[in-house]
Amino acid sequence: LPWLLTVVKTAGAAWLAWLGFKFFKAAVKMHKTHNRLDAKVSTKPEKNRSRPFRFYEAVLFQWVNPKGLIMAMAAAGAYVGLAENFLLRTALICGTFFLVSLSSASTWAVGGAALNRLMSQGRSAVILNIVMGALLVATAYFILTAHTA
Repeated sequence: LPWLLTVVKTAGAAWLAWLGFKFFKAAVKMHKTHNRLDAKVSTKPEKNRSRPFRFYEAVLFQWVNPKGLIMAMAAAGAYVGLAENFLLRTALICGTFFLVSLSSASTWAVGGAALNRLMSQGRSAVILNIVMGALLVATAYFILTAHTA
């Protein structure tokens, strides 16, 4: 279904662009707060602070996650000849995804902890948010302008 790829590309690029602009907005807010002479350090948490997904929310998110949908469709199509038995093929694909995602998630957790120190305050936080926002918007642009064969 070629039209489905267009829908997923457009929705994914729009989401990435929105996320990129949120990084820019955070950078501007940090810069204003950092440069304000009368800025007071508050120990109260922000009202709009986001929270991590609950387990069931994370599971449900996978049904609308463009990256997850593309991976699932690509794996299902690419590895159809992996094994004749449907259950064996499913187990092999799921097992491979589990092992790869476990190592990937661990790497991101370690990297995320390091980035958290950089992103939490000061000039480095402003610069990192601008760079991250620019990379996300550029990625969205390249997704939309990439020609598929």
